Amino acid sequence: LKRGGLPIEFPTISLGEVFLSPTSMMFRNLMSMDVEEMLKAQPIDACVVIGGCDKTVPAQLMGIASANIPSIELVTGPMLAMPFEGEQLGACTDCRRFWGKYRAGEISDVSINEIEGKLATTAGSCAVMGTASTMACITEVLGMSLPGSAAIPAVHADRLRLAEACGERAMEMAVSGAPLPEEIITPKAIENALRVLLAISGSTNAVVHLAAIAGRRGIELSLDEISPASSSCCSLARIMAACSSLDLRSMAISASR
Repeated sequence: LKRGGLPIEFPTISLGEVFLSPTSMMFRNLMSMDVEEMLKAQPIDACVVIGGCDKTVPAQLMGIASANIPSIELVTGPMLAMPFEGEQLGACTDCRRFWGKYRAGEISDVSINEIEGKLATTAGSCAVMGTASTMACITEVLGMSLPGSAAIPAVHADRLRLAEACGERAMEMAVSGAPLPEEIITPKAIENALRVLLAISGSTNAVVHLAAIAGRRGIELSLDEISPASSSCCSLARIMAACSSLDLRSMAISASR
């Protein structure tokens, strides 16, 4: 509105990781088709696509790539992590770890109840470098989201400021008609995203999603390309689940500098 546009909200399929059976991956392509057809069907000049969970962001990027309409991804961001006995809890990774310890009799009923109360205390995706946070980083590196946006916590005020900035950028793209996704998602951009994936020790699931996104633009990403890139790429960050420490907050601070 501030830039003279008329924003219209419209829904697509949403893939919640914990609710779908047998797996949310089964519905990723269906969601991508939903996003593509909704973008094509609406009388819009540009779009801000909002998503956060593991398969949601890849599906949206696939749909954007196929629709080839000026679009920007607004990733919802990770939830805040809570402390437990000197460590920061990471939802999804720690729920499995501590549930295994509870079943083995290594922690008490009181402790598991406290852990359950601290695993997911705010809105947002899982606060580990799982698929959701990895795809947020890849989206930014591809150029499909604004710089410094990947790791801002979902409940932080900067996430609201980012949403406003995305709207302003979408209006600029609507007026100019550019850049199109085909101009952003290029072979070099895919290669760059792959190297960042390796550098941040991101989720292995991202390889499957990145290949699917590339495929929507007719770009092939084969296993033969991944192995040499892995051998020549240095690891710049190790964040749970690649290791036992949780440091997404520091990553968000670093990105803002």
